[in-house]
Amino acid sequence: MLLHLWMALAASTQVPAGPLTAFEWHGADGRGFEGIYLGSAAGKAQFAGPAGVRLAVDVAQLAAGEPARLAELDHSGAAALAASSVAPFRLAPSPARNKLPRLNQGEFGSVSNNCFPNALAAFLLWWDEQGVLAVPVPGDAHTKAVWLHERLNDYCATTEAEGTATRNGLRGVRSYFQHHLAEVAALRVGTDFDCTPANLARYPVGLAACLLNVTVYHGDTRQGCHFVALLAAGPDGTLRFRSWGQDCQGKLRVLEETPTPAAHGPRGIPATRREIDLTHTSDLPAWFRQLKVRFVIDPAEWNGLIIAVPYIYQKKPGRAAPPPDPLFEGLDS
Repeated sequence: MLLHLWMALAASTQVPAGPLTAFEWHGADGRGFEGIYLGSAAGKAQFAGPAGVRLAVDVAQLAAGEPARLAELDHSGAAALAASSVAPFRLAPSPARNKLPRLNQGEFGSVSNNCFPNALAAFLLWWDEQGVLAVPVPGDAHTKAVWLHERLNDYCATTEAEGTATRNGLRGVRSYFQHHLAEVAALRVGTDFDCTPANLARYPVGLAACLLNVTVYHGDTRQGCHFVALLAAGPDGTLRFRSWGQDCQGKLRVLEETPTPAAHGPRGIPATRREIDLTHTSDLPAWFRQLKVRFVIDPAEWNGLIIAVPYIYQKKPGRAAPPPDPLFEGLDS
């Protein structure tokens, strides 16, 4: 089994998880356990285990290589950060992202141009179905999806003519949490317009809701901007996402290399345009292929990613600022 470490090291090539992500360790006897490393004292490593249980393990009884990992987390400051963060919050589960519901925006709500509420509703319903955060209405998945679309259309100021502006989408995510989850979870939400493969690959991990804004074309004809629910992204540019109820897969390809920065956020994002070359197109419906649907990421169109992560309180009602999370360092919020 893989050992998942949270490491806030600038030179690390691993995708960083949040400070409350559970990871697996192994003892010298080969047995494993889950926990967040909080630091060591008097030869014992301290961990926060599931349900808040604290564990003290003799460092000498850990498997070979584990003490070096502990030292690395101590040196990076990650252990100290975890220790200061873990008290008010539960350990974050990592449910399978491929179980994200397929929601077709045209089937829910009174506004058909509701791609942002639709993508967000998919993540909210996923959290509900995985037992992470409940959608606060009774009923089956369809009933909850209808309710979510109606609420999110209002919170995100979504209109038939213009859809959802990014700033309104950010406001809508916060409004949903304020109205329905304020005593259940804290929230971090941010935007990143750097859609290079290596940067995108950092985000779709754990509980992160990732809403990718792309520009849709039918052939060579621009249709407009569109939000999709990003399930997975690889550093090689492979992507998997949900759009119009479909499971889409593809790989980023540079259309036009433009090193000149676009004026998005403090970092200056290169204005390079990329297209997601779709694969597995035979699995898509006939209308998708007939329209020659294309997905382009264009910084000039303000295409980019909105990321939202919940941090779930140990006890409810809870009130605490969200813990530090390296995933959000340097992002606009």
